[in-house]
Amino acid sequence: MPKYDYIIAGGGCAGLSLAYQISRSKLRNKKVLIIDKSVKNTNDRTWSFWHQEATHFDHLFYRQWQQIRFINQEYNEVHELKDWRYSMLRGIDFYEYIYEELAQNPNIDKLYATIEELGEEDERVFVQTNEGRYEGDWLFNSCFKDEALAKEPARYHYLLQHFLGWVIEVEEDIFTPDCPTMFDFRTQQAEEVRFLYTLPFSKNKALVEYTIFGRELYTQDFYEKELKQYLEAVLKLKSYKIHEVEKGCIPMYDHPFETFPSPRTVHIGTLGGRAKPSTGYAFLRIQEQSRQLVKALLETGKPQYTIQDYSRYQYYDTLLLNILRDKGDRISDIFTEMFKNNPIQRIFRFLDASASPYDDFRIMWSVPWQPFLEAIWKTRKQRSRVETQ
Repeated sequence: MPKYDYIIAGGGCAGLSLAYQISRSKLRNKKVLIIDKSVKNTNDRTWSFWHQEATHFDHLFYRQWQQIRFINQEYNEVHELKDWRYSMLRGIDFYEYIYEELAQNPNIDKLYATIEELGEEDERVFVQTNEGRYEGDWLFNSCFKDEALAKEPARYHYLLQHFLGWVIEVEEDIFTPDCPTMFDFRTQQAEEVRFLYTLPFSKNKALVEYTIFGRELYTQDFYEKELKQYLEAVLKLKSYKIHEVEKGCIPMYDHPFETFPSPRTVHIGTLGGRAKPSTGYAFLRIQEQSRQLVKALLETGKPQYTIQDYSRYQYYDTLLLNILRDKGDRISDIFTEMFKNNPIQRIFRFLDASASPYDDFRIMWSVPWQPFLEAIWKTRKQRSRVETQ
């Protein structure tokens, strides 16, 4: 029976990031097994994020920008990022680079199989797959299954960020290559948060994505219809060629995820709560988790570390999710005022949960108060009702 020091269940962003950082550290001699159901050989997603510091993957960025645009019916403004950058990383470039790096380490094995059971016994972990049983000292699990989550809708919020994007090419030069559109609210809100997102690659080629923050998914035809409506009615495109299609769904939950559910198991990625509840952004949070895990393993031989998630930001996430759920059509107004009245660097720090209390106050003072006061009252009432049951 094969035995490993570390078993990584799931070979997506979180699993591959952790394996990569292990292999680049003094832990590279540890025996590691990565288990995933299939090899990743397509551009199944992109990660886009703002950042100041360099990452391990800067050389892989497909595009980088130093300004972004915010648009709604009354407001259209370009924000200079100064010492920040907005970067785009294609999934296929990330996968190919990580696979190549890991292939140079003979201590890292990859298994493409279906995981049937995960567990611990006799101070070791095991993974049962359709290809056999594997044991190790530590298990890092990124296999998020929504149906396995014991939801408490009376206490927490469960929303979804779902989207469909097309990489399109047009004959006219209509895009501004050095300026992506982060939010374009010129679409029907229908009591939800709905916006368009455009990452330009050239004057006539871009990724255009239709995004919804809401409770329910829709049919493929619905997203395609709305995206087509935007391209033709708002961007005034008469014809375009679709080169790639991107779709996905990200959980936006304030339900607390357990990072250390049992003595020898660690949850990573979305399963470990690394997707920011109010934005869905996860890539850089996953990189930080991987760094912390490797640091802890090097220092103590164990992966446990203290997670630096400030409680005030957890509360802010809950309030914003409450507004997204109950007053989603107000978000356009809230975000417009936030972008109008604050430098973009302050907004990024706030959304990253890294702002000072003073910056938090400046952000809150700049937006309409009523939705947040209502959210405070509703969440307190909701939770006090649960606690008295």
